[in-house]
Amino acid sequence: HPQQSITLHVMRNKESHALSCMLDKRQDGEKSVGVLGAHFSLPLEHKSPVQAIVASGMMVKQTATNLFYGVCSLIKNCSLQGAMGPLMIISQGASSAKLCIEHLLLFLAMISISLAVMNVLPLGALDGGQLLFVTIEALIRRPLPTSFKLAINIASWIGFIALALVLSYREAIHLFTAAWKHVMSIVLH
Repeated sequence: HPQQSITLHVMRNKESHALSCMLDKRQDGEKSVGVLGAHFSLPLEHKSPVQAIVASGMMVKQTATNLFYGVCSLIKNCSLQGAMGPLMIISQGASSAKLCIEHLLLFLAMISISLAVMNVLPLGALDGGQLLFVTIEALIRRPLPTSFKLAINIASWIGFIALALVLSYREAIHLFTAAWKHVMSIVLH
């Protein structure tokens, strides 16, 4: 319901805090719906080329740092909670495109930065894994057996494909359930 006041209860440091919020309004087809959520604020101020390069460098650094800590958290907690797979990335991209071109471009930049950071992880099939192989070979002063490197690369690819399948399955269930609830709410009203 647009323009409706709601109360969110947030737990911080084991204390409950009540936050009052006003739902915003967004057009969804023929009807207005209430929305609440985070969105990007894109200040479009004019900058010199040097200022733009410095600002974009800071944004890349912050995004890469956040991604690094996110990946560390996923590994530390042995959980895929918060991980996005192919279907959710497509869904988020479509949502960004609906908002405006700036949101879509920012989303695409985030994807590019994420792929770059993920690519330097020391996993066999990625560039970081190849760098790890070269480093190990330099330390032991002899090449690693080709069969060993091949086995690591194949295992890495199998792991990536399995991860993509698990995340896609989870996301398909989530998206299908949300779509089914939406259809049923239309049918029942």
